[in-house]
Amino acid sequence: DTAMSADLDRYLLAHGYAVLGVNARGTGCSDGEFDFLGPSYGQDGYDVVEFAARQSWSNGAVGMANWSWAGMSQLMTAAERPPHLRAIAPGMVVGDMRRDSWAPGGVPAPGFVTDWRGYLHSRWAAVRASALAEGDAECVRQIERNLEGEAARSITRMVLAHPLRDAATHARAPGARAERTQVPVLSVETVQEEAVTPRGDY
Repeated sequence: DTAMSADLDRYLLAHGYAVLGVNARGTGCSDGEFDFLGPSYGQDGYDVVEFAARQSWSNGAVGMANWSWAGMSQLMTAAERPPHLRAIAPGMVVGDMRRDSWAPGGVPAPGFVTDWRGYLHSRWAAVRASALAEGDAECVRQIERNLEGEAARSITRMVLAHPLRDAATHARAPGARAERTQVPVLSVETVQEEAVTPRGDY
């Protein structure tokens, strides 16, 4: 119930891959401070790749796949150049949150911001349901802490605090560091009403 794509996970497992699901810092059951697309995304991704490469079930060749937020985290991780990362497959990425989602063409799009927060909370509700089913009380407590942290540092607050392009919005633009990527990339892009991603394919 919490996977981005259960079918993809099953396919990879059936073909001999190990599959590792990761919650970003301050989301789901993960501790730490929520900071949407902040510098920690790439740094934490680096640590996860290198952790996976060291496990007994790993041959040291790590790839990343998935879409949207999980796609943008791949771009930020690849830009940090973890030695054991071999390839990424990010789908439906947004290269610049402000220009592509928060204010496409400079026109504010508050509906996207509030809808995205609702989606985020629905995903955490799925994590909570899984944790309850598994008897993971610590995860349930962490989700409550993370909801408080997200409210204090929400995407809505960020957009209000940074209505124009500035250093904070630039630091959260995965496309701004894409040139540092040195692994093969397979990216699938879409255009949809609430998230125009014209620069994602660059």
